[in-house]
Amino acid sequence: MEKRIIENEKEAFQVPEGYFENFEERLLARIKKDETVQKQVNKTKTRQLWINRGAIAVAIVGIILLFTTSIIRTQNEIGEKTQQIIAAQSDENDAYYDEISDELSSQDIEEALAQIEFDEEDIY
Repeated sequence: MEKRIIENEKEAFQVPEGYFENFEERLLARIKKDETVQKQVNKTKTRQLWINRGAIAVAIVGIILLFTTSIIRTQNEIGEKTQQIIAAQSDENDAYYDEISDELSSQDIEEALAQIEFDEEDIY
């Protein structure tokens, strides 16, 4: 194989003139440049990673806030409806008692109370 390379000079490798004169300095400069570029790439990747994590955290907090406000709003609506029902029942009761009180005399009420026996359990 050596004979073939030597015999056929067209296939032989040639080194440009002065290639090895400052080779070490150029190699070290290129290595330093590559290290600098790699550090910048690592910083960018780290920064992007933290941005992604921050975005995920913000999204989770947003979902939790939406869920919480939805629950609170639902509870408030239920509370308002309950108060409306209680108020309506109270109004109906008041109207009923007003109607009965107009028809009953104080003597009728005393007779009804005399017939009712109260136990200690009935009084709270």
